[in-house]
Amino acid sequence: MSDPHTPQTDADRIRNKRLARLGGSSNVSSPTASSPATPSVVPGSPSTQPSVNPEHQITSDAAQKYVKPFTPIPHTTQSAPSTVRPAAREKIAPQTSQSLNTTPKLKQIQSVFSYSKWEEDTVENIFGIALDRDVASRNKLVWLKALAEEIKSETPDLSLPLRAKGEYADRLLIARLELDPQAMVDDQEQLIIQELIPPQQTCFEYLVGCWKRLVAQRSAILKRNLPQKDFEQASALIEKLRELVISYAGLTLQEPSMFPQPQTTKPLGVEELLPSLYALNSSPSIFGSSSESSVLLNPSTDLVPFLTDIGNRFYQDGLEDVLGEVVRRVVFGRNLAAGMVHTTATLPQGMSPSGWRSSVMAMECLCSIKPIAAMITSLPEWNPLPWNEETGSGVRNGNEHEKGSILGFVMRLGIFARDWPMVLEAYYKGFDQMSLRDKEASDASLKATLNNLQLSLFNIVNALVRAGPEPREAFLAYVARVVELNRKRAAMQFKYEEHASDSFIHNLHYVLLRLAEPFMDTQYKQLNKIDLRYYERSRRISLKDLTRINATPPEIEEWENAADAAGPAPNFVSDIFYLLSAVNHLSTGPISNYISAISRHVRDIQKELELMEQDESWKGTPSQPQVELALKRGKEQLSKLHAMMESMYVAILQDDFTVRSS
Repeated sequence: MSDPHTPQTDADRIRNKRLARLGGSSNVSSPTASSPATPSVVPGSPSTQPSVNPEHQITSDAAQKYVKPFTPIPHTTQSAPSTVRPAAREKIAPQTSQSLNTTPKLKQIQSVFSYSKWEEDTVENIFGIALDRDVASRNKLVWLKALAEEIKSETPDLSLPLRAKGEYADRLLIARLELDPQAMVDDQEQLIIQELIPPQQTCFEYLVGCWKRLVAQRSAILKRNLPQKDFEQASALIEKLRELVISYAGLTLQEPSMFPQPQTTKPLGVEELLPSLYALNSSPSIFGSSSESSVLLNPSTDLVPFLTDIGNRFYQDGLEDVLGEVVRRVVFGRNLAAGMVHTTATLPQGMSPSGWRSSVMAMECLCSIKPIAAMITSLPEWNPLPWNEETGSGVRNGNEHEKGSILGFVMRLGIFARDWPMVLEAYYKGFDQMSLRDKEASDASLKATLNNLQLSLFNIVNALVRAGPEPREAFLAYVARVVELNRKRAAMQFKYEEHASDSFIHNLHYVLLRLAEPFMDTQYKQLNKIDLRYYERSRRISLKDLTRINATPPEIEEWENAADAAGPAPNFVSDIFYLLSAVNHLSTGPISNYISAISRHVRDIQKELELMEQDESWKGTPSQPQVELALKRGKEQLSKLHAMMESMYVAILQDDFTVRSS
């Protein structure tokens, strides 16, 4: 007959039931540790097998789902054997001795991360390849049969199946790029391989696809809570693959024939990147407003990160060879050459009315990336050299400099009718017969267009000067060169066709006004930053051809020779202030003089027309048709001159410009 239950055994039985039911979630110390004086229970006695409710019993499989395998810590204190059934024992958290004074906590196990398996899957997924035929067939990947045989011959003891790894990344990518889907082969397995390659996919398109998958994998890794060591390994692999993909993408842009290309009518090389840049005009990004899904790189999410990777990879390592031609195509293409104002009848075939906006926004996007902005200012087209008789290259005057420079070809856009006659046809046709309401609508439309252009121009220049000391210096040198080549614009009479256009000078004037805003505040608190001895310490602006009021030429020459040119170089604020003053002298004055000249010409034509109309002696004579035709042409010319003046007034009296220049 068994001994009656003692209070201690009853307590143990109740405790074990609770532990079995709760799955080990209770943090309770061992009974032996809490009561060392409790006598040991002999295994096999009735008290060692308490009755446990079957519904509270948990199987070992369920327990293993939540609890990691655990190796018990050896105790120096003798513990009583557990009276809990094996199924419940696996559920109970391991207990430590009371002498350690710890309270263990159970954590839910996460999915086990195996770096080696993740590496194999990642490399195969990003490159879209596999070294094993079964893996390629199962995952619809391109099987690199030749490379797999080569690796097996180099290392015969490799475990099978052969999987792609980071150490083979360079060889894997080259082997994939060298596959020609249109090559004639007799090997049946090779034919199967070629069928998995998109027949019209160019090398650049494949590399962009690799880059997109790589970006997605990098985002997935950042979201996973990996151990530090695994995270560092995974990040290093992704960075290695990214550098490889970006390197070959840049080389493919530079030299499309480096790898086999499909027989397609698609443009290759830099032409493959242009549609994504032009799509900025219709994208929901900071540069646009609606979606565009047919381009290779999504303008909203992919284009800027991709260009940033290209810029960082090739900066000071041939970036001008990779993207230099892209900049030239954007700037000197048909979009900007055609101007910004057109009618349906005057628009060149195959061009969009907003084509100029696409090119300007593409340029704005390129300049927003610092390495690319620095590269742009290092191109020969940034600030063309003076004319060289021996080589027959260079620029002779301000007009050639404007049309031959990158910034000049963008800044020459405008609404001045003298530069863009299509403005009169599109907005002011039959100006004198237009109603006041139609005139105001045309003025508002032109103001909005010019506002949009000048904002983009400022963003371009602002990004350039903030890209670093070298781009900033390149911009200042460019403006100084513009002032030097166009110094005759301030004269009473000058050859307009040999100097910069009104549109260019006016836009440059606006941009410099915007750059001067931080120190030209209403209270003039920062005027002390302007160097009063600027002309002594800087040679950006020449004073030779300027009119002197209180000095003779010998005195000026003596002053220049004694100037402290070796003193501290003027700061950026001083450069902008004095260059702005020089450009203002070349902009506002000549434009106002031209408006005055048009006004005088209008008065002369009006007088002639009035005299012809008052003299009725020609009526009823054979010369009547000629006189009537002369009157008609005179009125048309008068209307055209009125429209020209209106377009110039809209530009120089624009609210944003007048507020900043006042």
